Amino acid sequence: MNKEFIKRLTLAHGWLGLIFSGLLFIIFFAGSIALFRQEITNWSMQPHFPVTQGEQISVEKALKIALQGRDYDAKEHITLVLPLSLIHI
Repeated sequence: MNKEFIKRLTLAHGWLGLIFSGLLFIIFFAGSIALFRQEITNWSMQPHFPVTQGEQISVEKALKIALQGRDYDAKEHITLVLPLSLIHI
């Protein structure tokens, strides 16, 4: 192999690497957008109506209301989820 041929192969390898890495970046970026579509939609939407000022209760009182009439085992996990309109970021 002569020196000029190796130089051309090296140049082609560099350009093909740039082209393929650009294509892979676009594919992975589009895949990330598709995977997190619902989260992005929720993040971008603003509430259409103002949050009304209701009665503010403690977490303990909210749990008592939620568990009223149900059997509760202390080893279970409880998750308290706030309405989306109450979360301020």
